Amino acid sequence: MHLEMGPKKSKSKSRAPAKERSDCSTSTMESATKICKKYGKRHMTPEKKERIRKALCDISAKKSSIRQAAEENKLSYSFLQRRVSGEVSEFSRNGPPPMFTEEEEIDMAKMLSEMSQRGLGTKTSDFLDYVQSIVKKKKKKTIFKGGRPGQHWYYAFVNRNSNILSSSENTSLNLKKSKLTREKLDQWYMQFRKFLEDKDLLNQPGKIFNLDEIGFNMGGNKSNVIGLVQRDSNASHIYCGKQRLTVMFCGNASGQMLPPYLVYPEPKPEEYNPLHGSLEGSQIAYTSDGWLDKTTFAQFLDHFDMNVGNERPVVLLVDSVSSHVDHEVFSKAQSRGIELYRIVPNATHLMQPLDKGVFGPLKTKWNMTARKYTQENPGNYIGKENFAEKLKEAFWQCFNPLTIRNAFKSSGIYPVDSLVVTKDMPSSPHLEDASSSVEIFTEDKNASSSKEKLGREKQNEGKDYELT
Repeated sequence: MHLEMGPKKSKSKSRAPAKERSDCSTSTMESATKICKKYGKRHMTPEKKERIRKALCDISAKKSSIRQAAEENKLSYSFLQRRVSGEVSEFSRNGPPPMFTEEEEIDMAKMLSEMSQRGLGTKTSDFLDYVQSIVKKKKKKTIFKGGRPGQHWYYAFVNRNSNILSSSENTSLNLKKSKLTREKLDQWYMQFRKFLEDKDLLNQPGKIFNLDEIGFNMGGNKSNVIGLVQRDSNASHIYCGKQRLTVMFCGNASGQMLPPYLVYPEPKPEEYNPLHGSLEGSQIAYTSDGWLDKTTFAQFLDHFDMNVGNERPVVLLVDSVSSHVDHEVFSKAQSRGIELYRIVPNATHLMQPLDKGVFGPLKTKWNMTARKYTQENPGNYIGKENFAEKLKEAFWQCFNPLTIRNAFKSSGIYPVDSLVVTKDMPSSPHLEDASSSVEIFTEDKNASSSKEKLGREKQNEGKDYELT
């Protein structure tokens, strides 16, 4: 990680007086220097621990004197002498006791590294929120306000665990930053194959699942027509409020589909059961806008856990919902033998099995079901009270295990085969090395909820269709 040592120079013509600029610069540099000294000395890195071990080993074997060992391993004589004499423990440090044990920090660092390698890297602020939740849960004593450490602790944490978080292993995170190429997708498939091999899942299609969400917009004006919109003057024009219903479907490479998980906008109805006539095992959750959020995704994991059987682990491939996977959700999934893995963000049209081979037939049958309903019930429309029932009708018209298996095959997910996706893609003559920079966290402190919503809308582009 990199800590900037001062503000960048502005190119603006309007500049502060020289004395004021000098004072500001000096103050900033002094502050940064204090941080580096404070956290550089108080926190022992793995590299320094290794130098201490080597020095003590050489002294114990009488290969070197204390002074020679100190010079060879870049340690001070007094620092090493106190450890040889037993005055302090081997890795003793100055300052208050650490908030977490070394083992606890290593576990957190390994989790962050694993999330990054699976394309699920998160923001620094989210990680610090996660640390705060652990502090409160375990009732740890801490000097931090509200039990939430700040950026200083974060940089020290990364420094202490640099042997884990500075790994040069390839990750799929960088793939979203540039144009897709055959080499980059080949890299993802190679990593995914190795992941399945390590989990002993390579030849177990019944344990390889894909989760995808599909949105149904309940029309916003009278020009919206149920089902497939046609320029037909005799078509039924129906109006209902602007609402969105989200349905999460999940299937595996054996051709099985789990009961759907529906997300409706609040409030929860009291006068009727929205799941009346739905597919057996369906569940429903309510959010303020009918969009999936972190809490709802965590609840979905409970639904998934109940429906995938007892044999674990299983792998769950995700795409747009990965924005709802924080450290607590990832940890919860792992504790239940559910291994989350992210598909390359800008290649879902190529790699997402449900999106590529299942949602198309479902959309066609839904349009037919919806139009039939409006023809048989003039003046009425499909709403929240009967949506689940009509979705079941459309689902059974298109459900075919062979279609699902072919969707996994055509996306190269099972069997794992990048060629079915990349054979017609051009090679990149100037391929950037995706392993040159492992991005563990991405800062985005100014992201607003409106931007997040816009992002979700773009993620679902091409999947939304009218329900009026």
